[in-house]
Amino acid sequence: VPDYPGAVVNLPILEEAAAGNSSFSFMAERDGVVRRAPLIVRRGNVLLPSLALEALRVGQGADSIMVKAVGASGETSYGEHTGIVAVKVGQFVIPTDPFGRIWVHFAPREPRRTIPAWKILEGDVPKADLEGAIAFVGTSAMGLMDLRVTPTDPVAPGVEVHANIVEQIMLGHSLQRPDWASGAELLFLLVLGLALIFFLPRLGAVNNAVVGWYRAIAAAI
Repeated sequence: VPDYPGAVVNLPILEEAAAGNSSFSFMAERDGVVRRAPLIVRRGNVLLPSLALEALRVGQGADSIMVKAVGASGETSYGEHTGIVAVKVGQFVIPTDPFGRIWVHFAPREPRRTIPAWKILEGDVPKADLEGAIAFVGTSAMGLMDLRVTPTDPVAPGVEVHANIVEQIMLGHSLQRPDWASGAELLFLLVLGLALIFFLPRLGAVNNAVVGWYRAIAAAI
């Protein structure tokens, strides 16, 4: 799991009142886009759940979080220690990659799901809008440096990433990349390369470009 060399803790007044403790950090991909987020992180010898995972634990009144890895709990490893396969919190079992991360299923932006802070402070929000809900308090101001690039939004508030994670877990809408995906991609590239080597001298560059484009579209679908 991701290992952080340090941590910035909460203010003491918040720490003492909290029903749980978690990490809200996540790392972007190489191109700067947030596509995956860890459910478990490590700070030295201490394992911490993500903010979304801890919110689900507290919301359900669960006592613990279970991590399932290969070679245990009936999960076949075939002699390889490939890592984590799932995390369980309360009634939810969440498939992960070997590093305990999940692919975030981002929903379209819906303004009605966001409540401005001033409405809360003025008491202008019906209690029914918050009762029984998991609510995240976050920022959307540019200067606070918590705007993230996601596949669906170039300026998404970081708090919305956590909200999307909780929603997809509760709805069971997980995005998964099968273990065999990397091998399938290599095989596809090998077959495409051999096909181009064979057909290029016979069909010409333009026709091969058209064939390659159609194959790429078919693979993406």
